[in-house]
Amino acid sequence: EFRRVLFRSTKEKIANDRDALKLAAWYHDVVYDPHSLENESRSAVMAGNALRELGINETRITRVCELILMTKDHQAAPNDGDALFFLDADLGILGSAPETYTAYSQAIRKEYAWVADRDYYTGRREILQSFLQRPEIYRSDWFKELGWEAPARANIAAEIAEIDAILRS
Repeated sequence: EFRRVLFRSTKEKIANDRDALKLAAWYHDVVYDPHSLENESRSAVMAGNALRELGINETRITRVCELILMTKDHQAAPNDGDALFFLDADLGILGSAPETYTAYSQAIRKEYAWVADRDYYTGRREILQSFLQRPEIYRSDWFKELGWEAPARANIAAEIAEIDAILRS
């Protein structure tokens, strides 16, 4: 979903540096280990090394790595339209149809099957609640125009309600 949205939108000339966004999309989860807290930094290093081998200029490599690293906390400067768009694309699944979102949340639980239920659901709830506490989940103009904010909030609230029921039992 992330890459599909990103590539479709970059064709619509939304981004200032489409190539950096495309490269960041390809490399942002190249290292993904649910046991690790270093996925983003390891992905950025791998991207930098691979892009240097391909002869990509250092300015673009730096930007690609910056974008990848931003996916750790989903924070970007309010005037950095490309970064805001990139981070919104990474969160695109949150605003998907409820059945798609449910399948996603179930897949996340499977990825973290090694975490005890109470610990997983407590941590997952905290993460989800942090999204609801934001003034806006989606900060780029393009995603705001899509109207995904309300569905994202509804999906997150529904998952939190499910988690609360699990934690009460």
